[in-house]
Amino acid sequence: MKSGEWDPQNPALITNRVKKFLEQIDPNDLSENDRSWYFEVLWFWYHHATSCTSWITNRPLAQAYATKALALQEKCQPEGFGQPNRITRLLWLIVHDRVDEAREWMAQKPVGADEVEHKNGLELIEEYEQRKAK
Repeated sequence: MKSGEWDPQNPALITNRVKKFLEQIDPNDLSENDRSWYFEVLWFWYHHATSCTSWITNRPLAQAYATKALALQEKCQPEGFGQPNRITRLLWLIVHDRVDEAREWMAQKPVGADEVEHKNGLELIEEYEQRKAK
């Protein structure tokens, strides 16, 4: 993601072709397990599309991706457990300029939370603030 090689707007990339194909499927036609994976793959795409879209020069697109990722995240696991990744909500807060809430979100580190995810979240906030200051 950080290399900038993946572009969510490039229709030739396999990741974007898969996403386009999946979005043509009605998830109600899938088994519960397949539906869970369907939402997981789409969540993953939108989550990373948010990260790869410039939060400064293309804020509306980053906001749209973040909103879609957040909505899909809740549908990833059967029985409404959702995908546990905390960065998706953090990205949504950041691209909506809600940095104070983003800091609060990362301060609410649950017991046993993934240290790498927490560290990445704090780095994303710092990166956002550095970009904003330019």
